[in-house]
Amino acid sequence: MTVFSRRIVLVRALQMGAALAAAACGLRAPAPTKRDSAESGDADSAAVEDPSCGEPPGADWVELPLAAYPGLSEVGGWIRYDDDDALIHVLVAHISPGCYTAVWRVCTHGACELSWEAASTQAVCPCHGSRFGPDGEVDLGPATRGVASFPVSRRGDSLFIGPRR
Repeated sequence: MTVFSRRIVLVRALQMGAALAAAACGLRAPAPTKRDSAESGDADSAAVEDPSCGEPPGADWVELPLAAYPGLSEVGGWIRYDDDDALIHVLVAHISPGCYTAVWRVCTHGACELSWEAASTQAVCPCHGSRFGPDGEVDLGPATRGVASFPVSRRGDSLFIGPRR
């Protein structure tokens, strides 16, 4: 009989959460295009038009030009973004090439500002240790409610954030 410590179970759960997040973004090699074969190829730009990493933006979506947010240029990068008019106060993270996530940036447990931890692909609360997956669901308490998630789509040199899910 194998006995697992809480730490092993937690680490395996975090690894599984990261794998599920990658699967949710539909991470697969995009079909080669003429441009890809003609040039050396930019993996990030090839994934930009991959529809599995974001639905087409609607008229009520908020645009974030990537040039204005250099923190999102690399996988693992993240920012906090606020738009009072659109009622969007989110943490936006670049979770894999061409794939982004946006979640409400305030913890549901103690109202602390969340940060992004790229290694585990989780939003982390510095106050009490709650962790939220890229979909906003609670991965580790004490929070019992997830944070709202927002659809994100990249088109060209901009990200678009849609209304809450």
